[in-house]
Amino acid sequence: MSTIKNKVLSVSLLASTAVWAVMPVASAQTVEQLQAQIASLLAQIQQLQAQLAGQQQGVSAGAGTSCTFTRDLTVGMRGDDVLCLQKYLNVQPQTGYFGPITKSAVQKWQSENGLPSTGYFGPMSRAKYSALVAAVPTQPTQPTQPTQPTQPTQPTQPTQPSAPTVSTPGVEAILTAEYAPQPGNNPTLYVGDQNVAVLGVRVKAKQGDALVQRLTLTAPNSNVYTKVFSSLALYDGNTKLAEITNPASAYVKQTTGDYRITFSGFSVLVPKDGYKDLTVKGTLYSSIDSTYRTSYTLSVPTDGVRAVDGAGVNQYASVTGSRSFTVEQSQSEQAYLSISKDASSPKANVLVSDNTGKVEKGTMLVVAMRAEKGRVKVTDVVANVTGTATASALYLYDGSNLLSSASVSGGQATFSNLSDVYIDKDQTKLFTIKADFTGAVTSSIATSTVSVATGGVTAEKDDGTSANVTGSTAQSDVMRVTALAPVLELVSSNLSYTAPTQGVSGTLSGSFKVKITAGGGDIYIPQTGAFTIVAATSSNTTTSVNVSYSQPSNTTVSGSFYKISKDQYATFDISVGQTSANLPATDFYYLWMQNAKADRDGSGSPDITVDWLDPTVWRTSAVYMQK
Repeated sequence: MSTIKNKVLSVSLLASTAVWAVMPVASAQTVEQLQAQIASLLAQIQQLQAQLAGQQQGVSAGAGTSCTFTRDLTVGMRGDDVLCLQKYLNVQPQTGYFGPITKSAVQKWQSENGLPSTGYFGPMSRAKYSALVAAVPTQPTQPTQPTQPTQPTQPTQPTQPSAPTVSTPGVEAILTAEYAPQPGNNPTLYVGDQNVAVLGVRVKAKQGDALVQRLTLTAPNSNVYTKVFSSLALYDGNTKLAEITNPASAYVKQTTGDYRITFSGFSVLVPKDGYKDLTVKGTLYSSIDSTYRTSYTLSVPTDGVRAVDGAGVNQYASVTGSRSFTVEQSQSEQAYLSISKDASSPKANVLVSDNTGKVEKGTMLVVAMRAEKGRVKVTDVVANVTGTATASALYLYDGSNLLSSASVSGGQATFSNLSDVYIDKDQTKLFTIKADFTGAVTSSIATSTVSVATGGVTAEKDDGTSANVTGSTAQSDVMRVTALAPVLELVSSNLSYTAPTQGVSGTLSGSFKVKITAGGGDIYIPQTGAFTIVAATSSNTTTSVNVSYSQPSNTTVSGSFYKISKDQYATFDISVGQTSANLPATDFYYLWMQNAKADRDGSGSPDITVDWLDPTVWRTSAVYMQK
């Protein structure tokens, strides 16, 4: 008699004894307790009987083996699931390769379990295997003496997610397939990319619904499986349908030039007259030899898409043509730096010294540095200084944070060994360069420019190798250095046009609001003629216009000048007007302030002309004027 039979008999006798034990009610246990114990013993009897029945049905072939099959298995396939099947069937040798010996063992097992003896371990075989394994119970533990039970509330049975079902039962579908629009053909994949889209397949159903249950891809060689992808997965939108965690052991060589890999073990509904886009995504190895960083093709072979329709008929489809993709170095390995002059860099202006002729940290240039394809570390920056002003030192800032300072020697200043100056991928960082000047005097105006060329910037990629630096030389506007000068700032400007009426010409009317600071000493602005403003056409033809302004606050009258005291400022509201009859053509016009005059010594005669006003800043917007 078998061990399981002995257990069944023992538990049956024990249950019988327990039943007789309830006869004398004088026992210390209550009737309810004894009934609960008997119920537990009877449940064990049923469980052991099921185990015995499972043995009689042939489960003993691999009773100690539990496998998970997510795909159909047949001759030529290899993998961990093949190895597990061989262990279950006690195939020798157990190699993980599905060969003739494994096929023969599958046929024998199928025959013993009432299945067609094909040697193909498909859906019917996998379902039978799952049923047989489920019939083998775990060894029951010895029940403990139950405590007085309380009346339990009836738990709600959890609902299991239902598999998709067709809404057109009995109807045969017509299945077709094509490549989905996303991802597009020939995407670039990078070493180390994770779960990146490789290709998409759009499956269509006509006449009836269809349940897609298999998708096969083919490649002209095995490199795509063994050298590129560490895993491949099939998705329906964001839902993962199937995954191949080791393509190198899962592919099958059909013939030379036809290396296949198959996603199975899923079921996704394609509705009648609708479609479903299935996306293949891959995770690339973190290191790929340069030999294999090249272009690849994948395609769906004949009958590469399989589905089951409402009539239970297998429907197949293939896809015309192929899809390609390119594998390149990881983006961090391709990282480079691009530099340029930023739009926020100061326009041409004047830097006024203190009474000792020194300018400290005058802002000269803002350099934009952008990291492309990966993070970049900036280690050294060389700045060049030109002009008649004597620059003694330069300073490099990241925002308000001083990164480095360097003395100027031979027209150069080098910011070296910069610490932790990183620019993240696709990000731009702005660096400001400021300068110290010496020797500024009242009697003359010196000039200076600062520039940073691509060859003057040294950068590294994340792996510590040198990063290329591209772009254009970033060069400052010309700055004037002196001990006494008016410092002009445009506050606002505007322009409007009044169209002509019968017998009356049209009129351009504009205004400028200008803030003037007396830098280094008192400054005197002429009461008339201080500002030269012109009307300019779209082709930059200029015509003088009428300019008027009155005394601003914070000034005093000194002869024919408005005096601004040292380090004070005054805001001039300047009005401009001109009739269309005095302008040369019907055109787009704007107003442009070209210069401003001032007296610095109180002699009653202007001795400085601020003629470095940037024409892209000191102007109004344009209006269309008709004569």
